[in-house]
Amino acid sequence: MATPVVAGTIALWLEAKPDLTTEQILDIFAHTCTHPDPSLDYPNNVYGYGQIDAYAGLLYILDVMANIPELSSHQPGKAQFQLVGRVLKVICEDTSLSESSPTLTVFSLKGEKMASVNGTSIDLSTLPAGIYAVQFTSEVPGTTGSTLIRL
Repeated sequence: MATPVVAGTIALWLEAKPDLTTEQILDIFAHTCTHPDPSLDYPNNVYGYGQIDAYAGLLYILDVMANIPELSSHQPGKAQFQLVGRVLKVICEDTSLSESSPTLTVFSLKGEKMASVNGTSIDLSTLPAGIYAVQFTSEVPGTTGSTLIRL
């Protein structure tokens, strides 16, 4: 199953940057793959470059982390982002989320802070069409993280 997952991930990256070369894709693997066995050197004949991280690779391609250093390089495990029209909501089964003073911040890919609220919902109707990085920060374990959205 590794082949279709890797091919699909590379296809996603090529949508973000159609002129990626083979060397650049290998560079993305080298910088963003996780290493399941820290005792080994990577790349190797067992794990290759490691476990592919499609989201980290996308952030790397778009140079998002360099422009927005406060952005998490991972998506939250216990919260989901839901965009309904131009309203972005963070959904979580943990009912203590709203009591934890969460913060939702939206950045342009160049690093400009476009909007920020204390809460789990933000109206983005004043922003122009484009791709934005969203950072969600909360004290509830597993809910802090980031995502990319397209308006």
